[in-house]
Amino acid sequence: MPERYSEKYLTPLAKVILEDAKMETIKQGHTFIGTEQILLSLSKKKFNCLAGRILSRFNLDEDTIKVETYRIVGKGSGTNSEFLNYTSVVEKSLEYTWFEAKKFNYGKVGSGHLLAGIITMDNCTSSYMLKQMNIDPEQVRWDTLYILKNFPTDPEPTPSLDEIDNLIIPSVISTDTSHDYADSESQIN
Repeated sequence: MPERYSEKYLTPLAKVILEDAKMETIKQGHTFIGTEQILLSLSKKKFNCLAGRILSRFNLDEDTIKVETYRIVGKGSGTNSEFLNYTSVVEKSLEYTWFEAKKFNYGKVGSGHLLAGIITMDNCTSSYMLKQMNIDPEQVRWDTLYILKNFPTDPEPTPSLDEIDNLIIPSVISTDTSHDYADSESQIN
């Protein structure tokens, strides 16, 4: 598998979600696509994706995330959609998503990988937002990766909320992320 992330490795749904994040950025009047816009897009029910289902497990929906996004980053002064790029944190997060997908032998990056990737960095807005809402980003990340691990051939699984609850057993999920995170950091730097 290729070493570096490329948009061609996104599932069709992940591509649509990133395009939606771009549209959200334009609506918000910002000049860069940040992790907060991606988190907002992942939460939308219309996409019916794994990431959205996991977020709903933490009582996060589109409206809640939208309010929190505006509270934290506010409305921008306008943007030129022709020159809209990702923040450096998003670029690093996308590298991480590909690292995670490769680690589990997926040929594509799905919505779950996107969610795990955008909340991995401590210095990103989406992690900060989750913490402000008393949600542990590391727990969201581990739950997401654990679900993905249970669907080894499908980078875009859509288990029901009951299936997700049955799969996630807190005692099984390790909270020691130092080794795993160190590997991730070295792979994307």
